[in-house]
Amino acid sequence: MKKLITGIISFALALTAMAAPWGQSAEGVLGTNEIKASAESSGDYEYELLKNGTVAITYYRGSESKVTIPSKINGKKVTYIGPGAFINCTSLTSLTIPNGVTDIGYGAFLCCMSLNNIKFSASVKNIDDYAFYGCIELADITLPNSLKSVGELAFGDCWSIRSVSIPKSVSAIGDLAFGYRADYYDEDNNIVYYDYVTSFKIKCYANSKGEAYAKENKFSYSYLDTLPNVSGFKGAPTSSSSIKLTWNKVSGAKGYIIYQYNNSTKTWVRIAKTTTTANTYKISKLSAGTEYKFAVKAHKTANGQEISSVSYPTLTVVTNPAAVTGFKVSSTSSDYVKLSWDKVKSARGYIIYQYDNSKKIWNRIKKTFNTSNSYTVTGLKSGIEYKFAVRAYRIDDSKTVLSPAYPQASSVTKLTKVSGIKSSCSDGSVKLSWNKVSGAQGYIVYQYIDQNWTRLDKITGTSYNVKNLASGKTYWFAVKAYKNVNGKEVSSVSYDTYKTTTKPAKVDFTLTSGSGKATLKWNNVSGATGYIVYYKTSAKGSWQKLKTTKSTSFSKTGLSKGKTYYFTVKAYKNYNGVTYNGAYTEKSVKIK
Repeated sequence: MKKLITGIISFALALTAMAAPWGQSAEGVLGTNEIKASAESSGDYEYELLKNGTVAITYYRGSESKVTIPSKINGKKVTYIGPGAFINCTSLTSLTIPNGVTDIGYGAFLCCMSLNNIKFSASVKNIDDYAFYGCIELADITLPNSLKSVGELAFGDCWSIRSVSIPKSVSAIGDLAFGYRADYYDEDNNIVYYDYVTSFKIKCYANSKGEAYAKENKFSYSYLDTLPNVSGFKGAPTSSSSIKLTWNKVSGAKGYIIYQYNNSTKTWVRIAKTTTTANTYKISKLSAGTEYKFAVKAHKTANGQEISSVSYPTLTVVTNPAAVTGFKVSSTSSDYVKLSWDKVKSARGYIIYQYDNSKKIWNRIKKTFNTSNSYTVTGLKSGIEYKFAVRAYRIDDSKTVLSPAYPQASSVTKLTKVSGIKSSCSDGSVKLSWNKVSGAQGYIVYQYIDQNWTRLDKITGTSYNVKNLASGKTYWFAVKAYKNVNGKEVSSVSYDTYKTTTKPAKVDFTLTSGSGKATLKWNNVSGATGYIVYYKTSAKGSWQKLKTTKSTSFSKTGLSKGKTYYFTVKAYKNYNGVTYNGAYTEKSVKIK
């Protein structure tokens, strides 16, 4: 508790309505503002004219709950609210003090117990002792920045006021002006002691009269001092996981406070407090391609308390896209390749590069404007290795922001398809031939065996003889061109299959002689369509066709007795409009 040092005041006296309280005349309390004439009336107000030609309100006899004190009475400017003018005005709840009023006198609003709202004008300079004493409903007050002095117990026993902001302009504060309530009365109901208002706090300026009052009375206090707001606040990503913030230096600042907005809790979180005047800050360990919101305040310390800017600029920055992953290049054609990659969060699109082997530089070949994660590069040459790279990008403030690095991948276009396949055959082999393929190092020959394509050989020429085949049988073949690139075999994009046949086997027949005839017999030849029988009448004579047959025997009659004749049989096979003849054996017989 703190004892009242100015003396004991009768609480009963404070409740007594009077024009000039405690027996004092208006003239006695006005000091140099001498009164020229006796009190006059205007509406609910009694007033006196001061020697400077302005008006002092001496008494209010109205009963309005909301009162706006007139700025003029009878054309004269009101500058002073006299002592006890509104004393014990219990109906008063709201008060507006007009511009022009500079002084509020001793006990002017003492015990206005219902008063809960005051609007001070910017002209008020002095609030005298006990001016608002006992205004127990008054909870919030905003003192004007013009205020010079606050008298003793000016806001005494206003126990609803839990905090007050004291302007820097205040140069004098009377004892117990703020933060005290009547606590103990004697037997005559006089106040003996005052105690602190619970949890009372003062807001003031560093090294001001308000701070001195707070310290003297051991009140909790904080500073109203501020630094200028930060200007020129900018931010830019430096990678996919970091952002650099910059701003203009603030005069007087000893450092800066950086805030980051928490989207989940919808709050600003202090993430750093610098203690240097450097006007940059880098934030790391962020997620790629993610939007972040930041703010910054200037700060300094006075008497151990932090002083900062009143407000802070904010900005939104998006980290660079992450590096592209899963980049692949595949070739299924002789003149194009397909690129594919994993999608990158927040990417606006992708930029594709192709390496120029002759100039040793990367060239941009495409910038996509969608989030598709594939692209086909066309117009390429067959059998050539191509190298590509890809970057994700997004647009930030009309600028293109790229992923920090880009993966590279290469592929070789397929060789063109082998064309012009032809064949020639015998009874146990097939000779394949084809057109040369540009860029090919060689060719791979395949045969379809047991329902699978089997590689037969890898050669450099444009023909190949397939041996050890069965006579008169149909076979499937294919040929691919190939070349080796970086130790890998690159072949034709596709191949045509070629179907052909071997010639029928040589017919092994028997030849016998009868009366004027010769008889030929043979076994069936696998794959043969039929047989052709020939004869000639002398060893050096010409062969004459006797018969085309599907039978495995034939007799030639009408031959001359004792003469020798020569015979042979060829197997043949018709395939794809072509007749393939087998080999033959010549035999002779003498007719009986």
